[in-house]
Amino acid sequence: MKHGITRRILGDNTFLEISEDEYAAIAKAKSSLIHALHIEERFDIVLQNYADVERELLSRAVENVLFSPRDWSDVIAQLQVFNRRMINLLTTCRLHLDQVIHNIREIFGDDSQVDSELKAETNKEYDSYFGYRVLEAMRNNVQHRGFPIHKIEVNSQIMGEGDEVSFRHVVIP
Repeated sequence: MKHGITRRILGDNTFLEISEDEYAAIAKAKSSLIHALHIEERFDIVLQNYADVERELLSRAVENVLFSPRDWSDVIAQLQVFNRRMINLLTTCRLHLDQVIHNIREIFGDDSQVDSELKAETNKEYDSYFGYRVLEAMRNNVQHRGFPIHKIEVNSQIMGEGDEVSFRHVVIP
């Protein structure tokens, strides 16, 4: 069987013959690049979902400063948006963690040094950060039980005195 590189252009029949080993190396490099791209794309989705949560918090704070929720359905609508944002974030975080392991194994092979280091670092982060464990528990609860947010607390507070007065508005889901 001949292995080679060609252009995918109509009318161009150029064929550069390469060895089977060169073909295998190119195919492996292409596969590794695609897996690396998938890692980057999923991480971007995680970051975008995190940004959505933060934007929603800011948006709700501004909305609650300017307009108080008019009725029960407004409050429930806000709660549903927060739940959707948090569910998206928690789910994509778990998706990224689960899938990055598969991508690393595809790139470096099963039981590689990189695979072992990834597992060790992931476990270290889980053990070191209470917030990580809380978010993992929230994700499991969302997956198997119910919504992560049950109420939204809105607080306003005057800060400072005299000419240095400012207002602090907080939204706590």
